[in-house]
Amino acid sequence: MPVYEPNQVRHLLPHLDFEPEWFLLGGPADASEAQDMRAIYPSIAIAGFEPNPLFYNLQLARGFPGRLLQYALWEERKALEMLWVSHVQGFWQEQRSASATKFVDHPDRRLACTVEARTLDDLSEEFGPFHDAILWIDIEEAELECLRGAVNLLRIGAIRLINAEILEEKMPPIKELLSEHGLVAVGRWNVNTTVIDVDDTHRVRRSWSNVIFKKD
Repeated sequence: MPVYEPNQVRHLLPHLDFEPEWFLLGGPADASEAQDMRAIYPSIAIAGFEPNPLFYNLQLARGFPGRLLQYALWEERKALEMLWVSHVQGFWQEQRSASATKFVDHPDRRLACTVEARTLDDLSEEFGPFHDAILWIDIEEAELECLRGAVNLLRIGAIRLINAEILEEKMPPIKELLSEHGLVAVGRWNVNTTVIDVDDTHRVRRSWSNVIFKKD
C-alpha cells in the first residue's frame, strides 16, 4: 500500500506566526501529519476525522496522538454514501480511499460504504471549542463541502490557517468562500495533473494541488 511523503506539515511552518491551539485533520489516511504536528507542538490539541474503516483502524493502531473520530466532514449532518470505481480504469487510489463526490456521475460507480457526516461547526460545539486552529484537509474532493460546514468557525476567525488539497475546477468557489471570511491564498505545493483512460473514447484530465490559506 503506498504511503504519503513524510513531514508534509513543513509546508505550513513558514506561514505560522501564532501559537496554534488546535490541529484539525480531515482524512489522516495512512499519513503522519498529526504525529508530525505533535512533535513540533507537544501541547497542541488534535482532532482527526477519518470515515474510512481501513484508515481509521490503521491510525488507531499507530497510536493517533489525539481524538480520532470516524466521521466524514461535510456541509450538513447526514448519512453519506462513499463511492469508488474499478482500479482497472486507472483510479488505483480510489480502491483504498473512496469519495462522496468524485464518482456520482461515473457509470462504473460502486458503493464502498455509508458513513456519518458531520460539520466542523457542529463538532466544535461537541468536542471543542476549536480556536486558534489549523485545518488540514485532504478528503477526496469534498473540501468545499467541508468548508461550507465550517462557516461559523470561519466567521469568528477560529480557523486561522488552512491547508487543503483542491481539485482545480473547485478552486474558484473555495477561494471565494474563504475570502468572504478574510482568508487568502499564501502558498501552493504538490501541483499535479493526471490523465486517465476511462474507456476507449473517454479520457479524464484531473489537476489538483495543495493550497495554504491564511487569515488576513
